[in-house]
Amino acid sequence: MIQCCCRSPGFFPRRASAAGLVVIAWLVSGAPGALGETDGTVGEAPPTITLDALLTLPDALPVETNRRGGATRPEWRARFADAEAQLEESQAALDESMGRLGDLASKSSSWKVAAPGAAQQVDDNSPLDYGLRQQIRRGREEVERSERELRELTVEASLAGVPKDWRRAE
Repeated sequence: MIQCCCRSPGFFPRRASAAGLVVIAWLVSGAPGALGETDGTVGEAPPTITLDALLTLPDALPVETNRRGGATRPEWRARFADAEAQLEESQAALDESMGRLGDLASKSSSWKVAAPGAAQQVDDNSPLDYGLRQQIRRGREEVERSERELRELTVEASLAGVPKDWRRAE
């Protein structure tokens, strides 16, 4: 059971000093300046700040040093250039594999022979294109990984206060 400290028997002193009583009376009376008020009027309401405004860094941050987040301007640009190049490379490899699969599909016959009334089986992993389908799957995973790394680098740069012009490759 939790007890309030003001209800405990020894909380209030037996004898209060005259100065203490004057301060208490002054606070309770609502005297100007007693509770932080200077003229007794109510001030204006503070401006409303949205969550987006809190999570966005100002555009014109003063850059006091040549380093942000432990890296200089050329280092940040190199990191972004590497991440963007990796994404473009993996996207190009995926596009090439998809093009080869399209060529293979256009050359092969779409006719399949089955017994009358029997359901036609769809074989997505035929031996002819199994390797190419696996290469496409790996290519998609590589593109997703590259996009995730670029997104993480952007978040890291934002948290470190890196200006936007440091993020572009020249």
